[in-house]
Amino acid sequence: MPPARLPEQALDDLARAWQRERRRVLRDPGPEAVHRLRTATRRLETAAAIASERLTAARAWWAEVAGPLAREPAWGLSLVEALRRKAGREAVHAIRIRVRELRYGLEWWDRLGQVASAPVVAWLRDAQDTLGRIRDYDRASKALSGPELRRSRTVVGIRGAAEIAHWPSVASQGDLLGSSPFEGSPP
Repeated sequence: MPPARLPEQALDDLARAWQRERRRVLRDPGPEAVHRLRTATRRLETAAAIASERLTAARAWWAEVAGPLAREPAWGLSLVEALRRKAGREAVHAIRIRVRELRYGLEWWDRLGQVASAPVVAWLRDAQDTLGRIRDYDRASKALSGPELRRSRTVVGIRGAAEIAHWPSVASQGDLLGSSPFEGSPP
């Protein structure tokens, strides 16, 4: 099986084949050369349509998945307050799971040649990692009980507080969910 190529590479190859067949027709306009040019034209048109649909499908997927996440009320929660309540912790964890799914989805589209905006991918990674560390530090601090673990609990608490303090800067970029990360990428 030949190695996978990006759609752009396949389109380039088809365009070169079309140009090659065009040159043949100009040299010899016989029926076979015309037939081969028509075949190359259909292949190029089909590849362009597939590439266009890929972009349309990627944008539709983004709108379906990112749209509800952008409207999620938990983005506006104070994490300190949310982490005090079980429902708040669950809401924060649910956002992390949805951010992870969105990020992994973008990686999947990237493998199909539909490159996503680097700032969006970096922001999703930062959001996922920050929420994951907040959850880990919260769980660790609850597991460290007793006077002999007070120093460890303090260290975990300080690190957790630093992640919580970092969260507002991460959440402030949530408007990235409002527009397609595929804008400006080649079809």
